[in-house]
Amino acid sequence: MNTFTEGTSIGFAIPSNSIQRIVPALIQNGSYSHPSLGLYGESMNPDISVSFGLPRNFKGVLVTYVVPGGPSSTAGLLAGNSSALGDIIVGIDGHPVKRMDDIIAYLEEHKSVGENTTLTIIRNGQEINLTVVLQARPQTSGE
Repeated sequence: MNTFTEGTSIGFAIPSNSIQRIVPALIQNGSYSHPSLGLYGESMNPDISVSFGLPRNFKGVLVTYVVPGGPSSTAGLLAGNSSALGDIIVGIDGHPVKRMDDIIAYLEEHKSVGENTTLTIIRNGQEINLTVVLQARPQTSGE
């Protein structure tokens, strides 16, 4: 007689490109600094898009907060709020951005602290490119 138990399995995957970058730094320095743009953003959705007069299916990341003195602040990115549309990130180094995870994954797999990255943004209906110098993501307690 076979007995099965019900449960949920959770798995976490770390891309091999990230491992190849992180492990040597851990071995050499005992730590790894994750690259950061110094901003918070929200993936566009139909409600946000329509509220600002954009097509329902518009994709990108609405910048909702720019860390004062951080990389994005220095580069001139503008945050929005519920009544004013801020910059919308639609590309990073020529790669399309549809949601926040696209930015995070790209930075982790391809970039390091101190490197430049080019963000393609939509501001007031115009597409422009801004260069951002990546800084280390701040450590939080427990990291």
